[in-house]
Amino acid sequence: MEEKNNFKKISEVPSESYFADVIVANMAVRPKRGSHMAVRRKNPNYATECLNHLRHSHLRSISSVKKSFANKFYNVYQEFRASVQIDRSYFGHFSMRYMDADYMLALEQVFQATTCVAQIACWFKELLRNTDDCDSLEKCNRLKVSALGCMYTVAVKCLPSLAYLEHVRQYMASLTESDLEDKIAISSSTVIKYDKYLDKKDCTVPFCLDVQNLAGFAPHNVLSWISRLELDNALRLVEAEKLAFAQMEAHNLAYAQQLEFAKHSHNPKEHLLPAHDRDRARHLVTSQLHRM
Repeated sequence: MEEKNNFKKISEVPSESYFADVIVANMAVRPKRGSHMAVRRKNPNYATECLNHLRHSHLRSISSVKKSFANKFYNVYQEFRASVQIDRSYFGHFSMRYMDADYMLALEQVFQATTCVAQIACWFKELLRNTDDCDSLEKCNRLKVSALGCMYTVAVKCLPSLAYLEHVRQYMASLTESDLEDKIAISSSTVIKYDKYLDKKDCTVPFCLDVQNLAGFAPHNVLSWISRLELDNALRLVEAEKLAFAQMEAHNLAYAQQLEFAKHSHNPKEHLLPAHDRDRARHLVTSQLHRM
């Protein structure tokens, strides 16, 4: 009868560390391939190009976090079947340990978290695409921090429901065939009836989220944490860009010296690198940013 116990097939429910790791992993702003930001410092449109690049990078980060969060929430919701669908062999054990109303409330919270994350991401991506309102690096960074902070806050609000479902999963998955056949095991479980509750006060995922009024939705400590991550990443990016720019300048200087030697040589070509070597060197230098 073990094959009827679908709780054995359910994946482990995510904890707070999973959502924090997703935020950290998506903070990095990486130069887009082919952009070669260090090479364009003398370009009069360099500031505009940097702003557009940063905007697109933030859009990708928000989309990535939204996808990771929403997919995880939806997978949890899909894997935990409604209590009315639990096999009769296990329903007796389930009903003596958990309240059906609490189980359904936890599932509703998880499903609503999926919706909230999608709404938040959609709203902030729309703000980022609005070049009239998002016309500076500071505004772009502030929108990204707010977007990630709000999505992370939704995940934190959903943690009590996720912990409840994980408790259900662990207990139901631990049941064996002998537990189902032993009436004593069922009767003895009545002593610990409803040993796990889901307090409605802990169910704070909003059922109706006004995305246009999210001021104060994310706690200050969450926004400060994400802001520090953003600042640390910006400093790393600046250092990487400086290094790549210095290497490119060194390469250009060496090539200029080769040209100067070639002017006074009987065989100018012997002082110049082959074309494919020059292209390879240029590629290695300009790809330095992508490896940082």
